[in-house]
Amino acid sequence: MIYPAIASFFENGVSGTISFTPSMIHGSVTVIMDINGLSPHQTYGIHIFEYGNFFRPGDHLNPDRKTHGSILWTPERHVGDLQNNATTDAFGRIRWTFSDSQISLDTNKPERCIIGRLVGISSFPDDMGLCGLLDPTTHKFRSYESMSHQELNRLAVERGCRYREGLISWSSLIRHFIQGSSLHGNGGSLYSRAIIGIAGPPSISSSQETFFPDRIPTTNGFDPGYHTDNDLMPSMVFP
Repeated sequence: MIYPAIASFFENGVSGTISFTPSMIHGSVTVIMDINGLSPHQTYGIHIFEYGNFFRPGDHLNPDRKTHGSILWTPERHVGDLQNNATTDAFGRIRWTFSDSQISLDTNKPERCIIGRLVGISSFPDDMGLCGLLDPTTHKFRSYESMSHQELNRLAVERGCRYREGLISWSSLIRHFIQGSSLHGNGGSLYSRAIIGIAGPPSISSSQETFFPDRIPTTNGFDPGYHTDNDLMPSMVFP
């Protein structure tokens, strides 16, 4: 069955919803983000994860075993990557509608069905698998390898991996961030989370039971990442 779905946020002062409805385009899902309570003019990664577990959601939803990336900039992406990042307005709101052809609301396609899974807003932007970050001031792209030891150390502290991973040397920091770029986007911890639930009757009548993903979390040890804003990305300047 194909159900409309919705995720409602009530954590860390964040409120609002992300709704998912069958699109007029065959096989696509219309995603409507209506989120409040974030910092003004900031970019956050937004992803769908493997499990509906608040504390151990697993990795980004990735049934095709692809490398983490961006629909805009890389040949591969996770199903759960969506558009990677969203940027708030002057009031800390995200208002955004787009269509996605990789996620599914069809419970007959359990590997891609997002119902029952967690959607998370990361504390920082996703690097979109580009092994670097967009400078928020200049809008220029900087690779991790071009950053100083001090800059990388600041990123590691900011994103919560400096002391946990025992990262000290420049080379160990580089390895960590490049590996993270291909796995989750180095977005840091999840700032706000919500479970995607059924929002209404199915659009196709069926007696089949609703699918909910296994709640057993992944054990690969990597933290979920975050993404960068589509409003900013077209103005990226590569050296």
